[in-house]
Amino acid sequence: MRLSLILSNSSSVPNHSHLVLSILSETDHSNMHRTISTVNILIGFFGNSEDLDLCISLIGKWKLSMNPYTYKCLLQAYLRSYDSDKAFGVYNEMRRRGHTLDIFAYNMLLDALAKDQKNCDRLNRLTRALSKLGHASEAHRLFCNMWNFHDKGDRDACRSMLESLCNAALGKLKQISHLHDLFEKMKQDGPSPDIFTYNILISSFGRAGKVEAIKIFEELENSNCKADIVSYNSLINCVGKNGDLDEAHMRFKEMQEKGFTPDVVTYNTLIECFGKTDKVEMAWRLFDEMLAEGC
Repeated sequence: MRLSLILSNSSSVPNHSHLVLSILSETDHSNMHRTISTVNILIGFFGNSEDLDLCISLIGKWKLSMNPYTYKCLLQAYLRSYDSDKAFGVYNEMRRRGHTLDIFAYNMLLDALAKDQKNCDRLNRLTRALSKLGHASEAHRLFCNMWNFHDKGDRDACRSMLESLCNAALGKLKQISHLHDLFEKMKQDGPSPDIFTYNILISSFGRAGKVEAIKIFEELENSNCKADIVSYNSLINCVGKNGDLDEAHMRFKEMQEKGFTPDVVTYNTLIECFGKTDKVEMAWRLFDEMLAEGC
């Protein structure tokens, strides 16, 4: 069976599709063993949605189970026939079943979707997926394609890309410069940064040990957005863990003066920072204050 299918791909065999369908018909009258590999070869052979539907029906008819390679073959086949909706349906089904694509399959899917205006939400999800898999560079390439092909930036896409670059900046890729570039692009071309954007940047620069978080916080205060408890907690964490306890305590008092009630995250951050610098008395004072506040 498999040999016949391979031969059907040879240019020396005329009327390929007719021959393959004839072979499939013959198997219905025999006890020939069928495997998912047979279906995978068929998917690679056929090139339109109607024939691919036949391949999918054979899986149920032959009581087989799709494996990760089957999904990859289907996705590539749908993309070759310019059916991105069905291709993305295969991708979603893969995710539900816990399978992942390799980077080459992701690239095919990204290239097919990047120029399609209606697929912004899908592209956002792919950006997140690539980031989680550690492919920050590919996620950044996708995002740049989106920005070039669409009329304006998409806020969800910007957040996804910021999160991806922030995570990469904490690892080996060190893509801090891309963070600055994207932030400046949002301010110039839109969408304007919102409080979530500012908080992502403050937190990420802080975790990366970058005091640029203070500059971002100051820009936040001068913008149309208003700092919230998350903004202050991120800033206190940044300056405190960079050793500037006076600045951290000053920001702690400032947030209280502005009407924000410190939460358990605020107190835990300060207690940890003071404790690590042997200022145990201050750490205990904050601990008692936290208990008194019911945190």
